[in-house]
Formats: sequence, C-alpha cells, structure tokens
Amino acid sequence: HAGTSVALKKQDATSNSQRNTGSDMSIHTRYTRLAIGVLAIASILLSAPAASEERLVIADGRGDWGGLAPYLHIPRGPGYVYTSFVFDTLLWKDETGKLSPALAQAWHHDDSGLCYRFTMREDATWHDGRVLGVDDVVFTIAYMQQHPYRFVDLGPIESARRLSERDAEICMHKPYAPFLTTIAASLPILPKHIYHKVEQPDRFRTSEAMIGSGPYRVDIYNRAQGRYRLLRNDNYYGGSPRYKAIHIAKMQPDAALVALQKGEVDVMAVSHDRVPQFIEAGVALQRQLSNHPYRLVFNHGGSFRETALRQALAYAIDRQALLDVVYPDRAIVAAVGYFQGDAATPDLAPYAYAPKKAAALLQAQGWERQTNGRWHTEDAPVTLSLIASPKARLLAEAVAAQLHTFGIEITLRLEQGPQLSQRLKKHNFDLALLSTSHQGDPDRFRRMLTGSYVRGDRYRSNTQLNTLLSEQQHRLDKQQRQQQLIEAEHLYNADLPSYPLINPVNVIAYNPDTIEPYFTPGGIAMGIPLALNKALLID
Repeated sequence: HAGTSVALKKQDATSNSQRNTGSDMSIHTRYTRLAIGVLAIASILLSAPAASEERLVIADGRGDWGGLAPYLHIPRGPGYVYTSFVFDTLLWKDETGKLSPALAQAWHHDDSGLCYRFTMREDATWHDGRVLGVDDVVFTIAYMQQHPYRFVDLGPIESARRLSERDAEICMHKPYAPFLTTIAASLPILPKHIYHKVEQPDRFRTSEAMIGSGPYRVDIYNRAQGRYRLLRNDNYYGGSPRYKAIHIAKMQPDAALVALQKGEVDVMAVSHDRVPQFIEAGVALQRQLSNHPYRLVFNHGGSFRETALRQALAYAIDRQALLDVVYPDRAIVAAVGYFQGDAATPDLAPYAYAPKKAAALLQAQGWERQTNGRWHTEDAPVTLSLIASPKARLLAEAVAAQLHTFGIEITLRLEQGPQLSQRLKKHNFDLALLSTSHQGDPDRFRRMLTGSYVRGDRYRSNTQLNTLLSEQQHRLDKQQRQQQLIEAEHLYNADLPSYPLINPVNVIAYNPDTIEPYFTPGGIAMGIPLALNKALLID
C-alpha cells in the first residue's frame, strides 16, 4: 500500500496533459493486447480441428517455454509439464498422487533395497514408429549421468543394465528412499536411436529432439509466436489420448478471459492478482495451496551468521499483514518448517509477530535503537539489501515497508532470473525473497537446505541437522524416515536458515465442458505444484 500511495502522489503532481496522454496510452495498450489475443485465438482456430474433434486450447501468459524435450524446455513454470505430454517416464502419478505404471508395467526392489527391477511394456513405441525397449532405459541413465538433466539427480544410481528383452535393473550406491518418485516417475526416457549421436543435447534443436513416446507429439512449435500444436499419438500404449490436438498459445489475461467465456479457450493458470477479476466473470475455477511458499532467505556468511539475528527479523515481520496487503484470501501464513499445508508439523515455533521480542534479540546482539527509531550497529545506521524477482515485487515492497517501520532501512533490488541467480551465487545480498517447492518427496528438504542449489538455503552449520537429512534419504522404513524428518524440521525451525512467509494458492480457470483439471496431491512428478497432470489427457 505504501508503494501504491507514492505512485498516486506522483501521478497527482503531473500535468493534465500528461495524465490524458498516459490514459490514452493505457487504453491503447489494453486494446492492443486484446487485439493480439484475438489474433492468437483466430490463428489457433484456423489451424485447429473442429470442436467436435476434441480440441484443447491452453492459454499461457508467456507462451514460449522452449522446445518440448528434456534438454530444451525452460526449467521454470510449466516447461516440464508440457514436455511430459511428449516424453514418458517409467512410472507416473495418477490423480490421487499414487505411483502408477507408465513405460514400466511392473516394478519391485530386492531385499537389500539397492536394486529395482522394471518390466517394460511390449507395446510402447516412439513417435517415429520405432519400438521402445530396455536399451532405451539403460541408455538414458548413462546418457543423463554424462549430460545431467536439471530436474533429476542421478547421483544415487550406481548402475543400470539389461536383464532380458523386457527387464531392466537399476541399482543404487546405497538404499535411496526417494528413488521411485524423484527418478523413476520423473526422468524422461530418451530414444537411444536419436540421442546416441548427440554430443550437446542443449544445442540439439531439430524436430528430432522432440520425438518422445508420450500421448502427444509435437506438430508445430513457433517460438516467436509462443505457440505449440501437439497432435494425438494414435499408437499410444497407455490408452486413448482424449484430444486430437492440444494448442498452447501466448495470450494476455484479458484476452484469454474473453476467449474462455466464449468457449475458445479451455484452460489457463490465473495469477493471484487476477483472481478477483475471474471470480467476478463467473468462470469455473480450481484452487489449491501451492505448498510453494515465499521465504525470506538470509546470507549466513554475511550479515546473518547469528541465529538470534535471523529470529529477530522473523519476529519483526507481521506475516498476516503481508497476506492482507498482497494476497487477500489467496494465501495462508506459511508453516515455519519444511512441511506445509495439511502436512505441516503442528508443534513448531510459529514466530508470531512480536516486535518487542525482536527488539530484545537485536539489543542482545549489540544493536542500538536511536531516538528516531532507526537501528544502529557500531554507530552506523543499519541498511540491508533485499533482492527478489519482479514477479514478487508487491510482496517484497510490503516486507521492506514493515522492516522500515521497525527501524531497518531496506534497499530493494528486483532482478530477472539470471541476474538474481548470480547475486545469490556470489552471496551479494543480505536478504532474498524466493519461492521454492516444499512438496514431492521430502528429500527435497535436504537438497534445498544443504545442497548447492543457488535458490536453496545452502546452510550447513548445524551438524546434527545435516546428519539427519543425510540419513533419512537412505531409510526405506517409512515410519523411521518420517521421525528423522520431523526431528530435522524442529532443528530447522530453531535455527531458521530461512523464514517461510506465505503459502500462496494456485488457481486455474477452465471450461467444464471440455476438461476437469485437478492439482495432483504431492505435485506432478518430483513435486511440481501445477495442474494439467497428463493423466487428464488420456481416457
């Protein structure tokens, strides 16, 4: 709200002519965007099958998510989800979040828990008609160990080998509890006959790169227009693909809403700031907690080496007020731990807003509050740098405003993805506002907290916490593993390597006459909190 007030004051200070020009430009921009959306829809309809032939149109605010192949899709947003329409995995999650057969029709592990045997389907083929078999699985493991795929860590795998014409065996260095979810149900299988000759898969951009085994095949990918057309794979082993064609097209929200109301668009994600507009329009919506919370990340090697300082800032932030200002009715206060939503651990310290407690913690660390309310250390006023993506601007501004009121000046920098990652990598920040998934297999907790992931916490100071998280990944007994994870979460809660702020709700709008989307419990594949599980697309 503070940021909005400033903007309004600046606008009031402008001349009438400037205001009129700005208004005209705003109207012109809006109509231009609507016109672009109409043209995009017209382009789709001209090239699409008739409605009776079961067309599905997905409106996408960005449009271009790269080529729909493992090494080409953009590693954010729905890039993996769209690629999953084209490339299959050994296993997959159904609408309940349960693992189900995909390319492998059966699987089991040996008594040691080191080796898994997969029995492949006999009727699976690649989009070019070649038979898919065990050799493709063995090849994919070896190839992706040599050319790592960002979404799947194959480090736990020791070997992959052919046992018979239909059976493959994959063995771990040590028992690895997350294997079925984070590898078998997440790793796209590559066609050996195509990729064996590719030395740089991230530069392999021909149409061959997008030959998979999934229910749909890529017919058109227009990067400039942000447009895809996928056609039904009539030889799909896993059932009958529901739609003859799937169109993914770049559209601005206003145009997409109009098209949705007319039945020309079938499904689209809705950003949190647009939700009231879509509710007012009366379109069908599905909502679910994302369990992808925004959290305040501290620079542990710099200003926030001491736990007490991290705790002080936590008590100085009113998270409910952040919701009221930025996410009214579209988020909840995040649990101060790894597990979120219904899975949240109930007895963790909540870090409720307590500015007096925050002040006492800072004073115990040698900070002094001046008569003007500003905090000082060593006779110098405290100014902290906060970095965030432009997408999180309103939330970042609200956090900065609260800390300013508390007496800490904040320098806010909004950085695009690559620039933000560079600042994180070089530890060139005091605070960072980041959003990371807290669902899927809970080994993500370890990788997010202690791994080298630049958007993770990279916190390795607590030996007991490190040990627990390292051990849990090897526990095949679910109860023992859960006990270790809860113990680790309590240590995280006390140390506060990062501070989860809010857990937003994901919203999708859809046409109930053509699709009934759902959010997969635990997320798609390794834990992606988006709708459009490809199981929706198959009868």
